[in-house]
Amino acid sequence: MTPFTLFSDTRSKRRIGRILASLFVGFCLLAITLNLLLPHGSSAAASTIILNPDADASVKQSNPTKASPNSNQLLVAGGGNPRQSFLRFTLTGIPDGAALQSARLRLVVTNGSANGGIISSLSNTDWPEELNWDSRPAVDGPQLAELGAVEKDQVVEVDLMSVINGNGAYGFAITTAPDNGNTVGYASRENNNADKRPQLVVTLQGDAALPPQATAEPQPTAEPEATSQPEATAEPQPTAEPQPTAEPQRHSRQPSHSRQPSHSRQPSHSRPRRSKRSQRRSYRSPQLLAASGFRLPRSAPCQ
Repeated sequence: MTPFTLFSDTRSKRRIGRILASLFVGFCLLAITLNLLLPHGSSAAASTIILNPDADASVKQSNPTKASPNSNQLLVAGGGNPRQSFLRFTLTGIPDGAALQSARLRLVVTNGSANGGIISSLSNTDWPEELNWDSRPAVDGPQLAELGAVEKDQVVEVDLMSVINGNGAYGFAITTAPDNGNTVGYASRENNNADKRPQLVVTLQGDAALPPQATAEPQPTAEPEATSQPEATAEPQPTAEPQPTAEPQRHSRQPSHSRQPSHSRQPSHSRPRRSKRSQRRSYRSPQLLAASGFRLPRSAPCQ
């Protein structure tokens, strides 16, 4: 390989590197431009209103005066025992000037059928839920959808954009052809499963923000009542030491006072007589007295 060939290969590699770098920079600029021009995300989820019906009822011709307001499903049938069902929604919360993107009636099948029924609108939205066959409202609105075969637990949605135009009350009827003897059932608003209950789903267009839902003001909690202080218990006083009990007095029989002789013999004032023996003892000779150290007092001289 000659030096000229090496030089040509180097120039070609540099040219390819420059082209790739230019393409990379171009893609980065395009991504930045699209990020600035296109809206960030969609606000459809935040602008969607989902409502359950205010009232729904199912009536049958075979029992024209019976109402079943607490039934957990809406039954529809034709043939010899026609049945019809009705729903009413009250739409609120759409801001003034907001445009609607979509409005749908959502139903969940509880009893499958080869014919899902006919959905129509009603002009009368002032009927009670305790409907019977004789008091049911007239189905005088436009037909919105005719459903084909449906299966149990299938979710059915009907487009309502032709009749939903803002806040207000809206009524709908579910009927079927007179010759259709198959009974189809949809979950009612009394159904035990809340996810299967009928819904009116309205989505606002663009970035229309829904008004904040009024939240209930928190109720002031009652202040805890002051608990009474436990009364101070008196300190235990020292118990008095038991005093020694006085020994029981022995009730010894006191010697009775000796009877004093009433006439005791008083000694006479006369000098008692000494016995001879005592006289002998009291006599001492002067010599004996002197020997014992006893000295007689000197008598004073006679004047």
